[in-house]
Amino acid sequence: MNILILTQPLRWNYGCLLQAYALQQIVNKLGHNATTDIGTEGKHFPFPIKLLYFINGLIKRYLFRDSAYNPFFYFFKKWDHTAKLENIIMKQTHNFITNYISTTNFFHGKPSTIKKRLSNYDGIIVGSDQVWRPQFNGSITRYFLDFTTGMNIKRIAYAASFGTNEWEYNKQQTKKCAHLVQAFDAVSVREKSAINLCKTYLHIKSTHVLDPTMLLTTNDYISLVEKEEETQPTGDLLTYILTESKEKKAILFKIKSQLNLKPFNPMPKNNPPKELNAITNEYLYPSVTLWIKGFMDAKYIVTDSFHGTVFSILFNKPFITIANKEGGIDRLTSLLKTFNLENRLIHSAKELSNELINAPFDFEKVNSIITTERVKSIQFIKRALES
Repeated sequence: MNILILTQPLRWNYGCLLQAYALQQIVNKLGHNATTDIGTEGKHFPFPIKLLYFINGLIKRYLFRDSAYNPFFYFFKKWDHTAKLENIIMKQTHNFITNYISTTNFFHGKPSTIKKRLSNYDGIIVGSDQVWRPQFNGSITRYFLDFTTGMNIKRIAYAASFGTNEWEYNKQQTKKCAHLVQAFDAVSVREKSAINLCKTYLHIKSTHVLDPTMLLTTNDYISLVEKEEETQPTGDLLTYILTESKEKKAILFKIKSQLNLKPFNPMPKNNPPKELNAITNEYLYPSVTLWIKGFMDAKYIVTDSFHGTVFSILFNKPFITIANKEGGIDRLTSLLKTFNLENRLIHSAKELSNELINAPFDFEKVNSIITTERVKSIQFIKRALES
């Protein structure tokens, strides 16, 4: 069957790119042909929106003297300065998408064009990542497949995430999404708390499954890295921090001092400048395979990222996860509880002791759980597609 996968937009987030890659790999291994929506529609704004951008450009350029803005740009160009900037700094992550993920710009064009495009697919899988979190999606009903109403097509949610254990939908969204999800053939979620959210607010039963990145083995990821012949990391203490703070710096300093390791961060060294011609390599996002190699070679990992925690577990590396309220804490607690690693999550430097830093890991038990849950999760996809 031809399967369309809907997930978060494919841009620079390493976890997002790798979960999209992994899910597509599994669907293809099961004998199907998967394509992932890239998540961008192009900026074809109606006149009122263009006018607002035009006024904004006037203010930024002539009042605040910001040369990066041209007020006339929005009337004659599809992409703005920000899009051009992203294309430069995300060159290497874009290369990963081009080389390893089969994609389509599914929602680009008129509704009639989208409807016609839909006829090329036998089924749609929604997931993973926080596809069911309304604050991360401009049109949450799209991820409940509102555009397929009345069509004979298989609808599946795989490891869909709300990102939190609290219900964030308003009344209208709740009513609409609860209605749309009844047409799904199978629903699975990434966090255990989501099972209760689905039951209480969407009135459906759901299954807890692994994040797609955990459906592949470490050998699968090592093969990717070897194919790209990546260089060695510049240190042995991997610090993958998405949201910087003084508290997190204090945690990192304490771990670095205790273990006497050299930190390295697989992220751009600096925020990009406003002028495109001033961008150098230090502003570029490193390649996805270099990011993976960081986890392969690290002796210890400190992260506030969900997928940073996932790859620490997959590669059996000792780690500390710092709670990230902005990204959603429940997805971290659910993940860690699955592998009996709840003690690895801390909220402040006060919780970090030398005993915790040096505490041993029972990775034999962790790997056994991964193997069991991986089989269950892949079987869910297989049954959902074949039923």
